[in-house]
Amino acid sequence: MPLKRPLSTSSPLLSTHPTESSLCRVCDDSARIINYGTLSCQSCKTFFRRNGFHPKNIRLCLLNGSCEIDINTRRNCTACRFAKCLLMGMSPDLIRKEVQERKKHLQTRDTHTNQVIAVQQLKLTTPLPTLDLLYDDRSPLNNSEWTLLSNVTHAHDTFSAIPQIRHAIYHLSASLSSSLDTSYNVTDVFETITLMYTSMQSFISSSSDFRILTINEQSSLYQRNLHGIVALCSILFLQATQIIDNPICVKTFSIIYGSEMMIQAIRMCKKLDTDVIIIKLMLLILAFSSNCFIINQQEDTQNDSFLNGTYRLLGSQNVYVQLLWKYMTYRYGYYHAARRFFRLIEIVLDLIKYSGAVYTYNDTHHGLVDNILGQAKQSLIVDYDKQKPLWGKP
Repeated sequence: MPLKRPLSTSSPLLSTHPTESSLCRVCDDSARIINYGTLSCQSCKTFFRRNGFHPKNIRLCLLNGSCEIDINTRRNCTACRFAKCLLMGMSPDLIRKEVQERKKHLQTRDTHTNQVIAVQQLKLTTPLPTLDLLYDDRSPLNNSEWTLLSNVTHAHDTFSAIPQIRHAIYHLSASLSSSLDTSYNVTDVFETITLMYTSMQSFISSSSDFRILTINEQSSLYQRNLHGIVALCSILFLQATQIIDNPICVKTFSIIYGSEMMIQAIRMCKKLDTDVIIIKLMLLILAFSSNCFIINQQEDTQNDSFLNGTYRLLGSQNVYVQLLWKYMTYRYGYYHAARRFFRLIEIVLDLIKYSGAVYTYNDTHHGLVDNILGQAKQSLIVDYDKQKPLWGKP
């Protein structure tokens, strides 16, 4: 994609006479003036002037340059918005020409105003803060943070059981469509729940933050957080595998968990953020919480390594919280990032409440997940000295 466009001999540098009311060629907002070669709104003019001098600093599009740019999405992707500005005829050379003409005008002023001229020249070469501080003050992710984000995504996808579950649902649907007497029985449900737990166990244990803990601390972390993590993971799985769209699967899950609980699960599936990167980061945030399981199990607290030392988790958790917030503001801007974050917290709190209720009142689920958790703790001892790749990478 070329970053320069030849100057148009027919387009004025900056028209001072309003033209007939029309739309911005870049984002379809109201526009009345030709800026840098194209009819554009004030927002796109400011955006292009801010980025036109240093196009190499613009971060690449996360969606391979396929973002649609309009009045509602123009702040989502800097790369695609800048590319559309160029495509519509805006030229960085016209920015330079404008700056040069302004400097020339300043140099003609009276010598008694030299101090004022110097200040104005400094302002011309230093980007001014805009009134939209919540948008322009956001911090971009640095290279190490992009690497960490990539590692988290890779690890989750490596250990995810979504492909296995989706494959099973596909064959179930195919069998039913062939009029075979096939049903999704409770054994399949137990297998699905087990896959969720083992995939999350592998995902968490592949992180360096988990590896530096002692076996007792790792066991305590599983005890406190694994059920809450799987609660969020289960909604992602239900959404991604289309289980909630399969009446046989929903009916079978309802046999174990009840129709009311399945109704709540379907409701949260529909509310869950569609950006799976946000969910993957939130799973790690929950993993390094002090406690995201609200059940008092009356166990020997003397063996709980984090009872008086939860501060040890804060450093790890804070890294992932900052990474989540930076990614969300980079992708969606402050306003929409805040709305998505609040909605995510609401879902997580509901899930922790419902998972506690199911664990307390559903003996079948209680016995199943206790057995899985016991095996997970035992595997910590067996596998402690084994060399395992971080983040699931070979």
